[in-house]
Amino acid sequence: TFDDQTFTYDGTLHSLAVKNLPSNVKVEYLVDGMEFTGTKDSGIYNITAKFTVTNDNYVLSIDSLNAKLQINKRNITLKPNDIEVVYGDTPITNGYAVLSGEILSNDLDSLNIQVIIDSTITATTNVGNYENVVSITYTENNNYNVTLEKASYKVGYQTMDMSQVIFDD
Repeated sequence: TFDDQTFTYDGTLHSLAVKNLPSNVKVEYLVDGMEFTGTKDSGIYNITAKFTVTNDNYVLSIDSLNAKLQINKRNITLKPNDIEVVYGDTPITNGYAVLSGEILSNDLDSLNIQVIIDSTITATTNVGNYENVVSITYTENNNYNVTLEKASYKVGYQTMDMSQVIFDD
């Protein structure tokens, strides 16, 4: 038998194999006419198992079987961390969270995840809470479905140092 199988991308090599192959039969796996030894990447692979006999005293009742290998993308949701500064501070980012799913450690660099702050936010942005002005950019990766959320940027009051103020007579 040669059965369809479905996986979620996990960074490991996946392939299909026939079961119960007689000892006098060789099998070659093909995708689009090319030899197929497995893949790590998400996608749908229609695999043909092509059979040949190794002993001329036998003939095959079938010369091939077909099955589908499907590797689904990993689903992840990313959200930048909310930011709080005081008036006059230079806008800075403070990372992000993976709200759902998991990024494989080998893929982290290739995703090139960056937290960005809307260009309207500066050191002189008035005190207040600014919703959805912190976002994420990343490099597309065919093995992930990425959902992005936004974060807020809060500017608090700057404390004026009044310790040197005196009452003059």
